[in-house]
Amino acid sequence: MPTGASFWKFIETRASRAAVAAEWRMVADAGLPAVQGLLAPLETLAEDYPDLRPGSSGRRMRIVRHSDGSIVAIDERDYQNRVVLGHGDVVLHRVDLHKLRKSIADALGDVRISRTSIDEGSATLQVGTWEPKKGVSFPVYLLLCGHPRRLREELLALVSAQIGGAILLTPTRTFWAEDFDATARQWKMLPVPLCEVLTLSAASLVATDAWEEYLQAFAQMIRKSLPGSYRQSKPRAKRAELTAKIEKLKKALKEYIYSARDCVVASIDANRGAALPKTLTKVELAKLAELKPYHISRCFAADPQLRRLLEIANDPEQVLEFGRKRRG
Repeated sequence: MPTGASFWKFIETRASRAAVAAEWRMVADAGLPAVQGLLAPLETLAEDYPDLRPGSSGRRMRIVRHSDGSIVAIDERDYQNRVVLGHGDVVLHRVDLHKLRKSIADALGDVRISRTSIDEGSATLQVGTWEPKKGVSFPVYLLLCGHPRRLREELLALVSAQIGGAILLTPTRTFWAEDFDATARQWKMLPVPLCEVLTLSAASLVATDAWEEYLQAFAQMIRKSLPGSYRQSKPRAKRAELTAKIEKLKKALKEYIYSARDCVVASIDANRGAALPKTLTKVELAKLAELKPYHISRCFAADPQLRRLLEIANDPEQVLEFGRKRRG
């Protein structure tokens, strides 16, 4: 399962889509920078706080504000368990639907973002349209429903609005009733769980290979609505483009490691120890490979070897070993 499953489940089950920073850190895990980019602070403050102790998942602590301005979270079942908090700890942050819509559309790539207004209280949000070919488009909706019955109601509302041929994004499959998928497909609507097609990278949402598979399934479903000349060539082209960028990054990383080895050797010869001239960041790597910074996250998510090469590039001992293999 791609990174981010806990995040998608959280916003699906938390109707307000709001939480304190500590909760967002828990559900975001390694994808925290990406999640933080989707949040907006609220003026209201939290009334309770998550119990962060191991094994206390789901338990809440009451927030108490004292006259001297101090803030404490207390466990009413165990008054020895208390946490001193700052003002920033109790500020609620909510997923901004405008940011979420843009991030989803950008990550999926094939989706042209919708410009329709957003109702924060609505369970259905039009993300955009999937346009496999000029003049051919299908709406893409995000359904944020915390109960199977509500999810079915939103589906039937789209059916009654005579929406035929659509992609229905849901955060997870949690609230898919037994007949939900079949009913949607009957009306040429394909349910797609975001937890399967999007992963949280270092700073953004990134599409997985599963997204292409769902698009191919949808194309088959609505084949009669597409021109006879239609072929699912765009995803293949995108994959080839991504592969080319990955190879470019690998080449840049390896060349950097080879040159860094000479610097490490020189440092040892000068009795300064095994030291690297600097730490290679992803931003600098993008410049070395002549790629855009946003390309880096997608490439790293698609090929774990890149992460390993970057780790080697920033470890003098591994740089020496890697360079020695080349010379051997």
